[in-house]
Amino acid sequence: MTAETQVAPEVNVSLNSVLYDNVLKAQISGGKVVGLSLPGLLSALSHDAVESLPDVRPHQEHTVHMFLAQLMAIAGPQRDASEDYWLTALDGLTDMKGAWDIIPETGQCGFMQPAMPKGTKTTVSASVSDIDLLVLSKNHAVKVETGGRQEDGI
Repeated sequence: MTAETQVAPEVNVSLNSVLYDNVLKAQISGGKVVGLSLPGLLSALSHDAVESLPDVRPHQEHTVHMFLAQLMAIAGPQRDASEDYWLTALDGLTDMKGAWDIIPETGQCGFMQPAMPKGTKTTVSASVSDIDLLVLSKNHAVKVETGGRQEDGI
């Protein structure tokens, strides 16, 4: 397992892709917290090297566990699989451009986000703290407290 994803130079990689960018934090064996791509996280999980996911809040743990388990099953489970194996498997699940992007291009679907219908007027935000910040929501203090880090939007 490596903390960095190797990408061929001819591949057009977005700056906010969970497949290629190390946007997910994991505490690995030994207590070190590292940034991983989604394939890197799945590889670390398949090697039983992940102790925890520090950015996952307690009420999200079951949902994240179910998502990762189902994603690994759909992508084709393989014990002790490499990061390259998971990258190929996940990339093969869809042919939709930007499906693994955290902030997709207008009109495209993104990671856990449906595509916006054509003609929908939106304001593009550069910060996660500007997105979904309802002052009256119960968790508004938590969202403000995070400071709008990119990984808080995942």
